[in-house]
Amino acid sequence: MKRIAKADWDRVHELACEIANATNQDHDVLANSKTQTLMCVLNELEEKYGVCSRITATIADYAEDDRQRSLYREALSQAKAEGDLENERLILDSLAEIGDEKGA
Repeated sequence: MKRIAKADWDRVHELACEIANATNQDHDVLANSKTQTLMCVLNELEEKYGVCSRITATIADYAEDDRQRSLYREALSQAKAEGDLENERLILDSLAEIGDEKGA
């Protein structure tokens, strides 16, 4: 399993919290802006660490509905290849939430 430095992942977590707060306060413009920033950070992390299930699954969390299922399935395949059982479970939960009981 690829390890992403805590300081790098903290940036992702901070932005995710900011997006959730903006969404809860119906600040769509701010939420969209923070989501774009998050996607840039995730792309930077992918360049730094390579493709991995945690990054792909996080991209899926914020993707448009039509891309979400395929991104989660891709993340699930990556998690299985990485031997990341915890992330596999999280991704399967996400797939179940969007109505994809089969997974990959």
